[in-house]
Amino acid sequence: MAAHPRRSPLVRHGMEPVVLDWAEVADWGKARRRRDGRVFLQFGERRIYSDQGATFRDLAHARSVLETIRQVARRLGREAALDRYAPVGSEQNRVGRYLELWLAECEQAVDSQDMSPRTLRERKRWCAEGGHIGAYWRERSVHGITRPELTSYLNWLSQRKGRNDKPLSGKTRWNIVAAFHRFCGWLVEEEVIVRAPSFRWPKKHRKVPPILSMRSQQLVLEAIPENARGVFLVMARLMVRPSEAVELR
Repeated sequence: MAAHPRRSPLVRHGMEPVVLDWAEVADWGKARRRRDGRVFLQFGERRIYSDQGATFRDLAHARSVLETIRQVARRLGREAALDRYAPVGSEQNRVGRYLELWLAECEQAVDSQDMSPRTLRERKRWCAEGGHIGAYWRERSVHGITRPELTSYLNWLSQRKGRNDKPLSGKTRWNIVAAFHRFCGWLVEEEVIVRAPSFRWPKKHRKVPPILSMRSQQLVLEAIPENARGVFLVMARLMVRPSEAVELR
């Protein structure tokens, strides 16, 4: 059985056909020259003036890029192919646009029980316009996610405050960066960007939890009714964490 073609995020959300036949794109687009001599590619109402930021040198350069765009269009769809060559700062390349597609996939993961609802809630809150991810990245380009920009983001994040109006803890900042790191990995998987930059991670300061003495533990256990004591005995005697004990039956 033939492998299923890889679908771009635009395809999966119903914005383009999955795969196009070569005949459908063979004559799609034209290389043209303006009166002032500037070369561009015409695709209906959309125009492309550069090779992913590099101005076309001449018509031959433009035609070479045109063939590449046609090849990409066969695999990812017309709109996704054009988005690759849209200006870096254009709306098509905004991080916010792709955050919404990523969150839609996270919702599907919750439906299939591959992600916890709590994780989804946190990601949505962080990715919102005023959130710890969205406030910094939403209006930026996916092609602007670079190592220097990530360093600036970490510095910005260290100044943010949480719900209690206190600076975010190292653990919270680490979780936020981990979510954004996963988003960047998703961008690579979906072939929106070629590679993700290396990340610097916030330091998590581990706190040593207070531990009751054996005598105090015994007093606490004796104060719990015997028919409800089982799970607490498991935590005390077998060193099972509360979160693990909740899942036990």
